[in-house]
Amino acid sequence: MNLHISEISPDSPDFHLFRKGPEGLYLPGSQQQINAEKIPADFLTGCFILTDRDKVVARASLYDNPYLRLPGGGHSLTIGNYECVDQEDYAVRLLGFITSVAKSRNYKYLIGPMNGSTWEAYRFPTDNTHLPFFLEPQQPLYYNDHFLKAGFSVIGNYYSSIAVPSNEVSPAVIARSRAFREMGVTFRPIDLNRYTDELRRIHALSGIAFARNFLFTPISEAAFLEKYAGMARLLHPQLTILAEDRDANLIGFYFCIDDLLNKERKTLIFKTLARDPSPQWRGLGSVMGGIIYRKAIAMGYEAFIHALIYDNGTSRKLSDNFGGKQFKTYALYGKEIS
Repeated sequence: MNLHISEISPDSPDFHLFRKGPEGLYLPGSQQQINAEKIPADFLTGCFILTDRDKVVARASLYDNPYLRLPGGGHSLTIGNYECVDQEDYAVRLLGFITSVAKSRNYKYLIGPMNGSTWEAYRFPTDNTHLPFFLEPQQPLYYNDHFLKAGFSVIGNYYSSIAVPSNEVSPAVIARSRAFREMGVTFRPIDLNRYTDELRRIHALSGIAFARNFLFTPISEAAFLEKYAGMARLLHPQLTILAEDRDANLIGFYFCIDDLLNKERKTLIFKTLARDPSPQWRGLGSVMGGIIYRKAIAMGYEAFIHALIYDNGTSRKLSDNFGGKQFKTYALYGKEIS
């Protein structure tokens, strides 16, 4: 081996070595090569490549999000855009080097993979017993071994569940639906003709609804609009529901998209759910889910995926209410810098 680690700035003429590094790490046409992650500029503080005899064999970036806080209140840097060939020595060398960089800057903790925040790509898949679904993380499973070998441990477990159509509706959901309608709550599809205005309202609610989520950080309205502008072409408008109170205030939303990777079974992905955290709206997610579920069955959907659920989060109950069975798992890693 003839290993060398270089730090490359996004402004450097050599940045293509970092940006295009993954192209040489996988077989041509592989999902990893096709679905190469973007490199967010927000909070990016370092880009590193590991070469062996002048060939790029691994890369990773370092992000410093000032809003990111651990459950105990401490700050953490994050390692993102991780790519590496299947060789643990390379991983240990690169991740160890980045750890030393973080230590030299007096930071005490690292999280990965995370491209700066949970608004961007994060988590590794930990099993491949089922085919991937649309927008699911698709990194090689050996990345988990790389992080473990480099001294990281799991700090967050996630899963995706799948359910098949059923005509059964929980009596509790029926009762909550009736109560909400008596309170003047209305449910409607997202209006793609006013998509930007809809996104502004969704952004405002997201900051409130997700504030207590694990490792949540805020996102500006401008960044949110830019990030989700292209989502309009993916959303199923009749199956993306907004809930409003009697004064037309947005109190909940549920984003759904088709699983474009599944050519054999018509499958809907329940992607993002949020509601106003006020106690009076408890159960709103299940009611919105029930509305979507019944519409989707009538439209011929054969399966439903509840995607990327935090193992200790509130969405677990929602998935269980609709008969969801875990079929995919993912992990997020952390490391205390000593």
